[in-house]
Amino acid sequence: MVWVYTIPSWEYPKEPITLEEFLKKAAGPHGILTTRDLDILDTLYYHRFLLNIQVAKLFFPESKTPPVKASQRMKILFDRGLVLRFRPIVSKHEGTHQFIYALSQLGYDVLFHIRKRYDKEFEDEPRWQETNNVVEMSRLIHDLELNEFCITVKLECEKRGINYTWWPTRLTWQKVTPKQLMAKPYMISPDAVIRIDNSLFHVEYERSANPERFFVKTNKWKRYRSTGAWKEKWTQEPTILVVGGREPGEVKGKSRKEKSIIPLIDITLKQGLENIFFLFDEDWQNGNWVAYTVRNERVDIFNLTNLTSWDRLKLY
Repeated sequence: MVWVYTIPSWEYPKEPITLEEFLKKAAGPHGILTTRDLDILDTLYYHRFLLNIQVAKLFFPESKTPPVKASQRMKILFDRGLVLRFRPIVSKHEGTHQFIYALSQLGYDVLFHIRKRYDKEFEDEPRWQETNNVVEMSRLIHDLELNEFCITVKLECEKRGINYTWWPTRLTWQKVTPKQLMAKPYMISPDAVIRIDNSLFHVEYERSANPERFFVKTNKWKRYRSTGAWKEKWTQEPTILVVGGREPGEVKGKSRKEKSIIPLIDITLKQGLENIFFLFDEDWQNGNWVAYTVRNERVDIFNLTNLTSWDRLKLY
């Protein structure tokens, strides 16, 4: 699939309900919404964007026709003004794409009223704004593909009967204040953090695979591990999992390209970091969960009994 890089233009419903109307119609804790509706709004709040097929995988797996059921329910949420939608062009030959959904301001206000206002994590948080959906197409695609990876891992864990946790991205960010005099604070901001059984992964989903930016990331990872700063956030050291394409992909619109992550492996090795895993899109999308180390060793990410700790991460 080839995405055309245009600025996302979110579609709004013609006659959305207001928060006041919603509260008047409310009968019971969820009013005119189901628990599943609130879960969908919650997921959009935490993970920003979802394709219709992703909604189907997450919330309608028992349906005979999950995509159709998801589309029907998302249309209801859209008509009520709780979500926004956008149908991008993928190429001249492929036509238009399935809808992409985002949380609307009303959707957040309803979610906050029902679920969030009593959550401690929101006490010091600035209120969410609909302008958060205004992003470049490259960022939107990045988030959708990252979500697709995390959802696919979730389904694979369910198939294998093992535990899986997917943390909201913004809740995994960590500001690290070095103890050294005059040292500047820095942010550790993974694209996602997931737990597969007993293995904790710090996921970096690389579409641009920019060598300079990746070099900066590896420097932060070295400091993060060597100072033990991870202990302020996690009970075990996260293992780094870099996910991206083996082959570069052409993208129409503004001459942008999806680059291969193979050159990043050399950067990692030169930085002296080992036991960081690289997983190719072409593999996991076809059910192959074997990742590679900087030494080109093959590792199954669902079987990391002896490889999940950064204690084996060598710095030299």
